[in-house]
Amino acid sequence: MSATPSGFAALPPWPCVRIDGAAAGQLVLELAAGRPVILTSSPGIAGLAGAGWWAALGEGLQQAARGAPFLLLLDAADQTGQVLAALRAGVPAIAFAPPPSLPDDGIGRLLGLAAAHGATLYQRPACTIEPCWIRNRDASLRQWLSQQLDIKGM
Repeated sequence: MSATPSGFAALPPWPCVRIDGAAAGQLVLELAAGRPVILTSSPGIAGLAGAGWWAALGEGLQQAARGAPFLLLLDAADQTGQVLAALRAGVPAIAFAPPPSLPDDGIGRLLGLAAAHGATLYQRPACTIEPCWIRNRDASLRQWLSQQLDIKGM
């Protein structure tokens, strides 16, 4: 994983799973059994599904988690407009890879807006599994996640 961009929060060292909706998120939380995980979106999905959908998904998963720690991370790819839409929708955790064309003061402004909205910008995660594209995803995810949680000593 690359170094954290200046001003961005570092991702916690938790297993990261790319999810496609509530069913996948609930499955990951169930399999994690109270151990911390990162649930992230597909890159740039807010441009298709909308940031409000992701914010509502987060509210539902908070209830399903019953206090278990997880980070729900909207991956805005390198799309500044998706970061702004996510902030307006109340998304608290946003992954972003600043495009080379974005000046340093633009990054600073985004960080300031995020702070003003009570949100955090993170580097884009390196997820190694996307259960929505795997046959027999429940069994595959269960095996992968148990290996990751054991490897990370959780």
